[in-house]
Amino acid sequence: MQVQYARPNSGIVLIVYGVPLAEVRQHAGYNAMLLGMLDELAQRNCHVIVAHDFAFRSVLPDQYLSLPLTGILMGSLATRRLCLQMVRLPIPVLQVDVPPLVAGLPCVAVDNAGAAEDACSRLVEFGHRRIAMVRAISQILKQPDPDSKEREAGFLAALRKHRLRIRDCPVLSTFPRDRSHTGILRALSGPRRVTAALCVDPNRARLVARCAQHLGLKVPQDLSIAAFSGLEGPGIEFSGPKVDFNALGRMAASTLCSPKVETTRISTSWQDQPTLARFQQ
Repeated sequence: MQVQYARPNSGIVLIVYGVPLAEVRQHAGYNAMLLGMLDELAQRNCHVIVAHDFAFRSVLPDQYLSLPLTGILMGSLATRRLCLQMVRLPIPVLQVDVPPLVAGLPCVAVDNAGAAEDACSRLVEFGHRRIAMVRAISQILKQPDPDSKEREAGFLAALRKHRLRIRDCPVLSTFPRDRSHTGILRALSGPRRVTAALCVDPNRARLVARCAQHLGLKVPQDLSIAAFSGLEGPGIEFSGPKVDFNALGRMAASTLCSPKVETTRISTSWQDQPTLARFQQ
C-alpha cells in the first residue's frame, strides 16, 4: 500500500502479518479481526500500512521501520526473534490475538485459560469424566502455539478443580504433517476411551470427528466435541467458546492508540451446537 502524508499529525500505524494478506482475507474470523482494526483506526484518522509476507514471521525489514510510525499491530503468530525486535522499538507495539512469546510485549488476546476451564467444566457437568484436550503444535515455533499453551493450562486447572485423574484426561498433540493421528485414535479406542474432546480450534475438532467416524463412533451419541472458534465462519458447527474477532480487532486498535498500551484479555461467549450430549454410563 502506498503511503500518503495528507495529515501529518494523524499518525501511521503498521499492521504486520506473517502470512500473505490473501490468507487472512480467506479466513472469516481473521478477516473480521482485520476489518475491526481498520475500522477503528479509520475513525481515529490514522493512516495504515499492511505488511504481509511469510518472511515477516521472523524479522521486519528496516524499510518499514524507517517510516514515521506511531505504532505497530502484530496480527499473526511471530517467532521469538521478531518479538524481541519489536520490544526494542521506541514506539508502541501490540500483539493481536496471540499471547506474546517475550516479556514486555503487550497483547490484546482471548482469555484462553478462563475459557478452557469453563469449557471443561461444562463437559464435566454433562457427566463426562474422561475428557481429552487436543492441542496444536506450531510448525513455526516447533512447540505448542501460545494459545494452545494457555488453553491447556485452563483445561488442567479444571481437572484439578473437579478432581479428575490426569491419566483419564490426556492432552493430545497434533502435528502439521502427521497423517496417522495415532494418539487420537488410541484415545478414542478401548473400554476406557475418552467420551469428550475439547479442541483448541476448528481444524482439531474436525480431525477428531473424522477419527471418531473411522472408529464407528457417532457425534454426539458416543463422543462429545467442543472447540474454540469465531462467531462466524469455520467452527460454528461445534459447541464451545466463541471469539468475537471483529471486537478483538477494534479493541487492539483502540488500545494501541490509548495513552498507555497494556495487555487486555477479552471474554468468549459459549454457544451450544448439536455436538454435545450427556454421558450415558
